Amino acid sequence: FDAQLLAEYEKTFGVHSFHLLGGYEQRQSTEDDVTAQRQGAYNNDLQLPGNGDASLQSTGSGANQVRLVRQFARLNYDLLGRYLFEADISHDGSSRFGPNSKYGTFPSFSAAWRVSQEDWFKGHAGFVNEFKLRGSWGRLGNDRIGDYLFQQTINVNSGNYNFNNALATGATPGRIANPDISWETTEQTDFGTDIEMFDGRLSFTGDVYKKQTTGILLQLPISSLVGQTAATTNAGGLSNKGWETAVNWRSNIHTFNYSIGFNLADNHPKITSLPSGDQFNVGCFPCIRRLGEDRTRTSASRPSASSRATPR
Repeated sequence: FDAQLLAEYEKTFGVHSFHLLGGYEQRQSTEDDVTAQRQGAYNNDLQLPGNGDASLQSTGSGANQVRLVRQFARLNYDLLGRYLFEADISHDGSSRFGPNSKYGTFPSFSAAWRVSQEDWFKGHAGFVNEFKLRGSWGRLGNDRIGDYLFQQTINVNSGNYNFNNALATGATPGRIANPDISWETTEQTDFGTDIEMFDGRLSFTGDVYKKQTTGILLQLPISSLVGQTAATTNAGGLSNKGWETAVNWRSNIHTFNYSIGFNLADNHPKITSLPSGDQFNVGCFPCIRRLGEDRTRTSASRPSASSRATPR
């Protein structure tokens, strides 16, 4: 289920406009499954679990529950329709993390200046209809990992032991527990501009950004002598910086509407932290191979959400 409660307040005092939003959200997903299989059906018309060879049958079952809770707030401020400011904060908790680090706090801030609304600009704008300068900083969290990875597991029916001169089925240790795994976090700083000309037919958008991701959730390799699967750890770090531009033209010929777009980007992703050493490649997803290497030449990490929060 998904439950959400929202509270909203909006007020204008002369040239000052405020908009405040706060809320609480809770999501929960529960799954239970049962499987049964038997091979060697007597014929193609009687392919039911109760028919066939009993020595070629198997059963299975599973259960899973995921919960996410959020408390969040947002403040928008508008001065004269020219100076815009936005602040957001979210306090999130996920059942995918251990008891020591279930919650994370993720703020973001942004500001924009609509230069085209200034009196001194309007008199000299000519064909420029909209000119905005903006900047933002934000932090986001990622919990897109498997469930219960912070817990120790036991492999049932995975080993035999000689007990009273007879083999008895036993269990072996599975994955190593890590109650300290926490949110993978991404911080991004962005500066950009938006320009519209010729009554909105020609538009230009440009951004320069720097993004840093820390605490990437990975399974670091361990010695096979341990006899267990490695724990999931907040092990790696990535950085990405660059610029992006987009130009669009839209118009019409009588009743025929058309648009033409062009974009260009230059990005430089780098691996910045790898506690296991200079190289790491365990054939998993995500994987990181070499410290300081351009990430475009390695197995790509799980994409992280952008932290831009520019007021419109």
